[in-house]
Amino acid sequence: MDLQNIIVLIVTIVLVFFAIKYITKLVFKLLILIVILLGGIIVYQQVSDTNMIDNVQSLYCIEGKETSIKCECFVMPILDDLNSRFSLEEIDIMKSQKIRSNTEFLKSFTNVEKDIKLCFKDKDESIGIFLWGQKIQLFFKNISG
Repeated sequence: MDLQNIIVLIVTIVLVFFAIKYITKLVFKLLILIVILLGGIIVYQQVSDTNMIDNVQSLYCIEGKETSIKCECFVMPILDDLNSRFSLEEIDIMKSQKIRSNTEFLKSFTNVEKDIKLCFKDKDESIGIFLWGQKIQLFFKNISG
């Protein structure tokens, strides 16, 4: 090896070392930020006085509004699945446990996902609510790990 190749090799090794050093710092900072955000979301869910089951039901199953298709095609299949898997007492207890409530809601959503799609398709209704449900599902999967 001549002197020029040795200098290029040394410069390359130094540049790779600094690149790895800065990349690991950046990744570490991003991981800390993600952990803080997820912790904040979990704390908010525990402190807030709401759960997904009641929120979705009160949002889409109100008499006299044009939400009956969303209630019939989106909320009711999920509630039926929850009622088939749990007793009313278990559901009431679950509603006070926010994270479990949200997790079970998403499991029920996954169980009846095909029925929801078919119902919206049969009613010739947009499946925008279905896409909203998928976003919620992905969000909570990321939180749960």
